[in-house]
Amino acid sequence: MTLLDKELRREDIQALNSADSVSAFFSLLGYNTDTRLVQTPTNLGISSQDLTRQIRRIELLADQEGLLQVYLSELTSVTLSAARALCRSFRNRAGNYLLIVTSDYERIDFVLVEKAVPVGAVKGIGQKQVEVRPRILTVERRKPDRVHLRVLRRFTYTESDPIAQYYKLLSAYSIADWSEEFFNNRALFSDYYLMERLRETEEWKEDPKPAYRQFQKLYDRAATRLSGKGEEDLRQSLLIPAFEVLGFTPKEGKAAKEDVSEPDYRLSADGKNGELLAVCLAYPWGRSLDGKDDQRDKDSPEENPEWRVVSLLKKGETEWAIVTNGKLWRLYSAKTHSRATNYYEIDLEEALAEIGPQAGDPGESFRYFWLLFRREALAPIEVDREGRKRKSSFLNELFEESEDYAKRLGARLKDRVFKKIFPQLPKGFVEFIQQREGRNVVPPQERLDRIYEGTLTFLYRLLFLLYAEARDLLPVKEARGYWEKSLTRMKNEVAENAGKIEDEVGNHLAKCYRKDYTTCTRGCLDSFR
Repeated sequence: MTLLDKELRREDIQALNSADSVSAFFSLLGYNTDTRLVQTPTNLGISSQDLTRQIRRIELLADQEGLLQVYLSELTSVTLSAARALCRSFRNRAGNYLLIVTSDYERIDFVLVEKAVPVGAVKGIGQKQVEVRPRILTVERRKPDRVHLRVLRRFTYTESDPIAQYYKLLSAYSIADWSEEFFNNRALFSDYYLMERLRETEEWKEDPKPAYRQFQKLYDRAATRLSGKGEEDLRQSLLIPAFEVLGFTPKEGKAAKEDVSEPDYRLSADGKNGELLAVCLAYPWGRSLDGKDDQRDKDSPEENPEWRVVSLLKKGETEWAIVTNGKLWRLYSAKTHSRATNYYEIDLEEALAEIGPQAGDPGESFRYFWLLFRREALAPIEVDREGRKRKSSFLNELFEESEDYAKRLGARLKDRVFKKIFPQLPKGFVEFIQQREGRNVVPPQERLDRIYEGTLTFLYRLLFLLYAEARDLLPVKEARGYWEKSLTRMKNEVAENAGKIEDEVGNHLAKCYRKDYTTCTRGCLDSFR
């Protein structure tokens, strides 16, 4: 069994146009498809007549010791209610399940059945049933994006047993929830700032080609060379030269097999006695950075990198820490609210495989790596902030600018919401009353007070939903489910109809939406329920 995730191309996903091709796909990912077997709803205990009528074909594609099974379901039409009904069918069956659901192979849903024992459940008579939650990744077969490829790559069977593999699948769905196209930013910086404002800086204009070419040489066949090797091999053949390309002087804090509370490396600017810029934790190639790993790490299998990085940052030696297994590189900050779970991550192996506009040029992902992980990102420089000169670093400025941008955005939104948007809402209610009861009707103060209170309630619920969707606290990426009634979808639709020329926005919106248009309002009310 390989311990490496398979490199997937768009063509691999575009080829998923039949049951046989999906089976071959999971075989490629390392699953046991020898026990492939067509089933019937009755065999699987599916008793819902509505669901049974929708099932055209249901088949066991892969079976890992009966503890993790992959099923393919072809339905007449795929809806969120159908996915939930399928999940409930597996609720009381032993083992874990990944369901592939589609109607025409144009859109394919990868549905992981996540089980949970209800809080407060007790044994004996009246015991509550296991609850199930469908974790859904919807992929457009003909045009899978980079995030889809990144998540599906994590489906590769690499773990020691089916239970561990199931938890790996769970982690893959977490990536689907928060990953961006070129990087994974777990609330360390502002996504908008990284995608838009960072590109306007002078640093973005710098040329990463020399570093890119050196990293290409370093990472040539890295997965083949380093998979299954210990941490010391990774340090000598990859990490030390990588640090040097990034401009650091690495000083070993502890040996690879030592079990002491020290960083693996301290990264300085110039020479071994230079200013300390960051600490680093190093792990064997491909090792899990989210918990224990006895498959890829023989030296420290019980170690949890998240706990260690929190401990190191708490000591206060430096404000920044780098955690890497060679393939993945993460940045952690002592300034963030959650030192264990807020980080910025780049899959460097993936970034080096990306081809830029010209052959041999670095792509966007490598630029996002190089700008934030090099010495210049951490070295203190003199900056002018609010008219005051001070010493700071590029990363600290990026972190603080992200926070300042969020505060400025919040202030602008507050001003716009209460001065421009809020007055329009009660005005609409009053006009509706006058349409029904007569143009000359003037609602009494008591009725106006109720309109005011109702408007405030409506507005604050809107703001709550917008905040929850922006923070991924609601399943906005659930294409067949919440997305359809989300404020994010409505917002995107309105923005598209408004166009990009500010002076013409009003005219464009007037053509698309009448004054008595209520579809958006009804959608909001659905979201509140």
